[in-house]
Amino acid sequence: MNAVSLLILALVAAFLFYKLRSILGQTPYDPQEKNKERQKKLATLSDRFNEKIKPINQPSDANDDIVSEHSYIKSSTEEEKKHTQDVIADIKNNYQDFTVPKFIEGVQGTYDMILESFNKNLPEDMKNFLAPEIYNGYRRLLDDYQSKGYKFETIVTRIDNVMIVSAYSDEKVARIVAEINAYNISVLKDAEGNVIEGNPDKAVKVTDTWTFERLYTTTSPVWFVVKTSI
Repeated sequence: MNAVSLLILALVAAFLFYKLRSILGQTPYDPQEKNKERQKKLATLSDRFNEKIKPINQPSDANDDIVSEHSYIKSSTEEEKKHTQDVIADIKNNYQDFTVPKFIEGVQGTYDMILESFNKNLPEDMKNFLAPEIYNGYRRLLDDYQSKGYKFETIVTRIDNVMIVSAYSDEKVARIVAEINAYNISVLKDAEGNVIEGNPDKAVKVTDTWTFERLYTTTSPVWFVVKTSI
């Protein structure tokens, strides 16, 4: 391998490392900035979208205090909520840079990025955020569409909130299940551009449940998506 090839590989590696840190790592995802980008996208499509983009649920103050953390936890009973709170505390003990608001922002960024990566035929760098079985499942679906001449398009028009519904932690791994409430436009078109499924003029309310996992034994700050409801 020559010097030019080595330099290119080094630049690619540096770019991927930056992306990993910026989505679910130590650099907070900026939902307000993303909302501005999304509004620009929607404006370029048409003026038919009358729903304004809302920022993700935010704590009342900038501190990661116990009140704001607990406001992100959703459970059917107080006992379940207490268990989730205890697990979150254990995760924080094992992962010193972990905070609940930052994790919630990271979930929003990852959800947005992965869904809209379908418009680019799910680039290979999405393997850095998805468990192999999830990536391969999406890959098979998109390849099937492509073989038929179909085109799948999706855009996240709005994310109302993200809540933690459960959590798990042991000496090796942390796992958090997040419920994402959003409005999405998803359309499947044939080779002639005719709509097969979905409505390009309507954002549909969806509730997705994604499971994120991080190994304590790695130095990577990324929480991988290991299960989705889509």
